[in-house]
Amino acid sequence: MIPYQLVILPLIHIIKNYSSYHFSEEEKLMESIKFQFIEGHKKEHHFFIEKVDNLLKMYANDDINVTIDTADFLFDWLKNHILKEDKKIGLYYKFDY
Repeated sequence: MIPYQLVILPLIHIIKNYSSYHFSEEEKLMESIKFQFIEGHKKEHHFFIEKVDNLLKMYANDDINVTIDTADFLFDWLKNHILKEDKKIGLYYKFDY
């Protein structure tokens, strides 16, 4: 069995690096189409970055719960942000822009 430490730290770093790039590009798009819910969406992005930073702190403190917390957080983000909130951007772009 692979110890969780060998998997979780690289995963969290990949998430942090990619999300910074992705959020920057997504926010540029929202600004360009004058997305009316941009401020709330940006707040969710900031929450995501803070949560990832907290996961890194958990890892640094050898908190074994970091694995399940990471999985739970990513599942919730997929279910509630990507599939709902990000979808609103696509609909706005398609119908209002």
